[in-house]
Amino acid sequence: MTVIKFSESLCKGASAFDRIAKLQEQIKTSKDKDVRMIISSDGRIGLTFVFLLGCLPLYGSSYGKKVQIVVCPKIYRLLAQINVIDYYKNKGYPEGTYKIAEEDLLKQPAFKKIETPEDIIAFVQDIRMEVPLQLSPEMEDGLVSMVGEMYQNALEHANATIVVGGKYFKNQKNKYCFSCYDNGIGIPKNVNTFFINKGEPTKKDVDAINWAMQKGTSTNEVEGIPRGVGMDLLRSFAKSNGGVIRICSGKALYVFNHGEEKYFELRNEFCGTLIEMDIFSVPIKS
Repeated sequence: MTVIKFSESLCKGASAFDRIAKLQEQIKTSKDKDVRMIISSDGRIGLTFVFLLGCLPLYGSSYGKKVQIVVCPKIYRLLAQINVIDYYKNKGYPEGTYKIAEEDLLKQPAFKKIETPEDIIAFVQDIRMEVPLQLSPEMEDGLVSMVGEMYQNALEHANATIVVGGKYFKNQKNKYCFSCYDNGIGIPKNVNTFFINKGEPTKKDVDAINWAMQKGTSTNEVEGIPRGVGMDLLRSFAKSNGGVIRICSGKALYVFNHGEEKYFELRNEFCGTLIEMDIFSVPIKS
């Protein structure tokens, strides 16, 4: 068994994404099929990274690894808060021994593996009901279309074997978050495949994500992730409603906050793609 000990901060920012990417690499390159990760950091940790920790056993399974994560009580409570504990507990119990409360039968769990178009519909409808905003019918339809496309792209076009949806309120009660992680090819590699096939020079990962964020750009001329239009819609919705976007893929992190876009280079390669949006019930004033 390979034992990975981790005690660094997972609070926020590019450095925290870099550390998740390093954990991914350690799992992927482990010589043993059994991997135990001991997360001893007891400081502040963002729910974004709690969600990504929850994705690591699924990520490991795509490489034939059985990943066990040992955490402190604080992180365990946060994993339980966003339904990660229930997800894995449910998988490990014999059929019929783990029951969901009757009042929760119609609710989608906060941490869910997306496997079918029906999964997307149910998950997105729950997001529509939970978003803490009063939206016009047109804006509501736009939200459903935009979020649905995000999950559909990951499921159908990212060459991914794992797609995970997350939705939860963050520490402030007026901040609602939904996220999508897939273990697919990733945005930079997909964009550069597009340019290679056109006989054009490749781009650095941050420049590739910058290209993908521009209105009207898309790689759908080749098999891959046709996310250009969807990303622009995501950004437009965030701009109109005071939202925050984080996209991490390859060695790049994109953040849209207070109407400002920032790109960060990572030292380690983040496998797959995370797309996450925070929505506030009270618009943020710059």
